[in-house]
Amino acid sequence: MIFINRNNKFPFDFSFDVSKVQINIDSLINISFDKLNALVDCLNQYGFTIVDFGENKIQLDEFLHLKFLFGNPKSHPRADSNGVVPINSFNPLKGHLDSTNSEHLLHTDGSFSSSPGNILALQCNIASKVGGLSIIASAQAAYIHIKEKFPDTYHLVHSKDAIEIKRNSQKTLAPIYDLHNGRSKIRFRFPDGAAEITPSEEVAPIYKELCEFFKNNNNVVTFQLHNNQMLIADNGSIVHGRTKYPESELRDLRRLNLDGNGILNGKVQYGIKLD
Repeated sequence: MIFINRNNKFPFDFSFDVSKVQINIDSLINISFDKLNALVDCLNQYGFTIVDFGENKIQLDEFLHLKFLFGNPKSHPRADSNGVVPINSFNPLKGHLDSTNSEHLLHTDGSFSSSPGNILALQCNIASKVGGLSIIASAQAAYIHIKEKFPDTYHLVHSKDAIEIKRNSQKTLAPIYDLHNGRSKIRFRFPDGAAEITPSEEVAPIYKELCEFFKNNNNVVTFQLHNNQMLIADNGSIVHGRTKYPESELRDLRRLNLDGNGILNGKVQYGIKLD
């Protein structure tokens, strides 16, 4: 099988049309090569895709088929035996905004971990009628911005001690952009009340600028993830979040974070390529 080869991610902003990354299928298990190629191409070109199953409800076995494609689940305090994390407000847990109806500011998954997953997958069972909108931003666009803003010091985001991220007993010291073999994966979190963020003294102005960049509506794409849709994203090339929704709203999703070592390993180019 020959997949389309892309050199780097497209640095999108608010004007990006998410229909460009929507792929309509009946089954993920029986996906055709053309559709699978389109899925990989979206990940390599934009960093995310929206898989739409139409009227077909996404069964658990379809969702778990992502393990075959993208590898093993990463550990998570709220994951079940399949590695699936419930994203709803049915059982709120302190320090976990994904278990509440509160706004969840832009972030990368596994930011507290020494080895975050390469793939984020969110399956929508029930979309909220009000609020609960998905938000996506480009790590490539953010990197271009800080390189222009801090031409002499932007490289410090690759430092091993660039940022400390802490939640409850979880803590890690890591680069904001983790550079390896010419590609870089972003690790980002706002100081959102659930997480404590401490950048190094040298990196602090750059981190502050990144926060301002990701707060700016001109730099983010906002959309509704509908019932029977699945967001699949390269966790190292996008940041994601969602808006608040009312306590009275029923919103229910499933999440998997995967290491990237499935059959598509080597086909999906994780992170961004630096010039």
